[in-house]
Amino acid sequence: MEATRITSELLPVVETLLERHLSSAHEWFPHEYVPWGRGQYTNGDPSWGDDPTLDPAARVALTVNLLTEDNLPLYFAELNRLGKNDAWGEWARRWTAEEGRHSIVIRDYLMVTRALDPVALERARMRQVSSGAVPSFDDVTDALVYTTLQELATRISHRNTGKLLTDAVGVAVMNRVAADENLHHLFYRDLASAAIDLAPSDMVRAIDRVVRNFTMPGTDIADFARHARTMAKAGVYSLANNWRSNFTADNYQSPEIIMQVMFLNQSGLGLNFLMRALHYNQYTPSPWNGFATIAETYNTFNAADQRRQIFLVGPQFNIETGQPIKDRAGNPLVYVPDIKDVTNAAENEGIRITKWPLDPNHVNQDAGNDFANFRLAEIYLIKAEALNEQGQTAAAIGLVNTLRARVFSPPQPLSTSMSQAEARAAIFNERLFELTSENKRREDLIRAGQFTSRAWFNKPAREPFRVLMPIPQTQIDTNPLLTQNPGY
Repeated sequence: MEATRITSELLPVVETLLERHLSSAHEWFPHEYVPWGRGQYTNGDPSWGDDPTLDPAARVALTVNLLTEDNLPLYFAELNRLGKNDAWGEWARRWTAEEGRHSIVIRDYLMVTRALDPVALERARMRQVSSGAVPSFDDVTDALVYTTLQELATRISHRNTGKLLTDAVGVAVMNRVAADENLHHLFYRDLASAAIDLAPSDMVRAIDRVVRNFTMPGTDIADFARHARTMAKAGVYSLANNWRSNFTADNYQSPEIIMQVMFLNQSGLGLNFLMRALHYNQYTPSPWNGFATIAETYNTFNAADQRRQIFLVGPQFNIETGQPIKDRAGNPLVYVPDIKDVTNAAENEGIRITKWPLDPNHVNQDAGNDFANFRLAEIYLIKAEALNEQGQTAAAIGLVNTLRARVFSPPQPLSTSMSQAEARAAIFNERLFELTSENKRREDLIRAGQFTSRAWFNKPAREPFRVLMPIPQTQIDTNPLLTQNPGY
């Protein structure tokens, strides 16, 4: 599809998303976040940038983040190519104005706290903006894919920089900037989703091009590669002491979450997992009484494992009031593990999953719990798997036991003397316990060669080709270059 047609047909979506953004964005003022009373200046004072309380990695991260924001005029020039006198142009101007506040508040904070040398910082800004280096795309599809990924990465960068700071004011500054970046990400994410519906083939090709060559917009900053290594080694992430805190409505504070899909308890912007799972009478608004786990999964969990608490089974209560509830026939609601007929299940059959628990401030079905794409715990398990395959089984199980130590009381560590094959199975199971309902299990079963060979619940063992899904016939009809996956 021609780029001009994509831009034109997406215009109504841009208008809708712009209206949503304007209603969701909160007015704020950079000067209200800056601790002006801490400011002092003496001409020629050599102490700029010598704050001993500022972590060196934080100093690097603040520099990179600010210089990236300073390149705003060049970003605007690229974005403004999509449209000037319509919603595209209005969005570009609004986005530019909001991004401009970010560089203002970060620079003022750094100057007042004397965290960075202003001469070196200004020279770096002049070099960065004068270079003209900025990602440039000839096609609107590439631009949409890049901005979606870039705004997400920028939000993560700002929030993680805040985690490196010990100054509460600095943390507030970076969290404020990250909150704006999240709204920008939501705009581009939903616009890119609409583009996929409109021009799926063009967008898939764009995703392939952009992801293969993705770089952050600050790569032209002097010594960027060294700065990036410093930030990566800074140890921003750590395991949360309370495992459940990775999923609660304030899980944006979790030190364990590396990448997440952020949600807001605002209409149309929230997580709705409870709506998908709970009984009609268990929550307000009335849920769909839908998703459940199978008895085999539930029974695999150790009863003493705190991670089993994500499941609801037995007598049920309204999760907001704590009062016992009844089914639609007026009987006490009791969830039972077995689903006798998946095509005609009773309303109490199936164990419900509440890994992302109630947000006390939810707005209708929209909760503010973020969805964790990647957590440090999974990195532990990935490393454990790699170590075990290298023959370092004891070290691998040691990592697994680190995760288990926070969910068992008293501890129930696995034996570090088990065989490599036993450890492989143990790590596979631990991924189930740790990552249930985080969209990992299907790929794990495929990697382990069990997705089609095993039978469970009402799913028989099937042919190996079913690890791939069929391409919808409508897509094949649209694009003659597509070939149906084998076996279909």
